[in-house]
Amino acid sequence: MTKFNIGVFTNRKTPTSVWVYIRHITLYLEQNGVKCFFFNEESEIPFNVDLFWDPRAAGGDQPFGCMKPNRYKRMKETNIPVIITQHSAMDFSVPPKEYYRSFRAFIGGKRINILRYCKWFFFRNYKKIITVSEYAKYEITKYLPIDKTGVVAIYHGVDHNTFNVQPSKYKKDNYFLHVSSYQPVKNVNRIIEAYRNLSIIKKPKLK
Repeated sequence: MTKFNIGVFTNRKTPTSVWVYIRHITLYLEQNGVKCFFFNEESEIPFNVDLFWDPRAAGGDQPFGCMKPNRYKRMKETNIPVIITQHSAMDFSVPPKEYYRSFRAFIGGKRINILRYCKWFFFRNYKKIITVSEYAKYEITKYLPIDKTGVVAIYHGVDHNTFNVQPSKYKKDNYFLHVSSYQPVKNVNRIIEAYRNLSIIKKPKLK
């Protein structure tokens, strides 16, 4: 088997949820013979790799290079392909008023315009962009002038050691499970309202 090496970029601002994503994917890769070399903004760039992967471009986080153009330039000078995971297009698709009120919403809108230019400028140089759903791919290519063939949707996996069916002697209640942080942009209230408005006969009463 041909050995394959990946340089994985991380930093201290990487969200916990993205760390879970990174940990599981790199563990799977290494179990299948792929060697992962972790580096950050302060460490040296590994040159003994076949590609660089920036997995941390979550909603408000910047892709590798936006805020560190010199380091990004050094990466490009290696001629090693760069792949990024962009988890959503929330920066552009969610109106600033969902985050802010009054004048801060105006400033938030200006920030989104800057982000749009910044991300497009660097995304056009990436070999591929990984995202987590077909809808995220649709939004990324809707708000950024990026060729759809350069964006690949790869769904999240499931850790069956954590999530599995357990037999229970207790009565099961019906739950509507929504996993996220409690922020207006997560639409928790709209989900509850939408369920209440469903015109279904004998609709289950959910907790």
